[in-house]
Amino acid sequence: PLFALMDLEGDPGTACRGCGLAAKSWWLMHYPDAARLAVPLGFHEQGKFGVAAFQFFSLRETSGVDIRTFYFEKSKNGWLLIPGMRLTNSPTESQIALRDWADDRTRGWKDKWQGIVLQSNPRLDAIGDGKAPAVDEARALVGKWLSATHGNDVDSMLGMVALSNLPGEEPRTLRSIGYEISTASRDAGRYSVIFSEQGKTWTTVGVKSQAGGSATYPLYLIVPTSSGLRLLIAADLFGDATPGRDRLNEAVLGRLEGISSAEAIIELRGMIARFREAIPR
Repeated sequence: PLFALMDLEGDPGTACRGCGLAAKSWWLMHYPDAARLAVPLGFHEQGKFGVAAFQFFSLRETSGVDIRTFYFEKSKNGWLLIPGMRLTNSPTESQIALRDWADDRTRGWKDKWQGIVLQSNPRLDAIGDGKAPAVDEARALVGKWLSATHGNDVDSMLGMVALSNLPGEEPRTLRSIGYEISTASRDAGRYSVIFSEQGKTWTTVGVKSQAGGSATYPLYLIVPTSSGLRLLIAADLFGDATPGRDRLNEAVLGRLEGISSAEAIIELRGMIARFREAIPR
């Protein structure tokens, strides 16, 4: 299907090189151990030519910038990728204008692409007291989340996430998504829900993820939004009782103090403690 979008007429050597570059781009988005998501940044037309720009978002390097441009020519059959997948050494005026358009915007995209990835996700200014979701609905959402992480289904994962409006929330969210995919690749499906609790403000679901001889115990926060229930995945709490994990949990709780009441934080501390008690010894 990708080759069907290419102009393969003309010089066979150019067509062959273009097929190789197209196959490389396809592999980057399908490589099972380090899949990328092509995030559209912009499209521009100039005469019969067009350019589409994408950030190839890597789950292993969630802060890395990898912006790629693809040039098209309009034909009687619609838009086709230009021969060779690259501009020639003697581009037309229209192609030069497209290249300049992409170059001018790339500088801004480097700082904004994370927001573009998450532009459709609900944002929370505050967590309202007394609005904890039902346990069965929360467990169902976490079940879908775990299925998506183990299936490398990044699009579905993004659709289950909410963000707070705290500074740095976008990169934290993308890092957490990358970590979830990495954990799923290590546990090879050996995970189970071992804890859930509905309080007044929070509903939490605790999971055991077994990788080799060790296990991790993420505790997911499920919050109501205008778009339905979502995971506050940047609040990456864990039940693991280690000094390092305690410090990281405290950092998360410190951030959550900026969007929730003191009573809600006390409630959440109790849930973390009860999750730890539920972990098999």
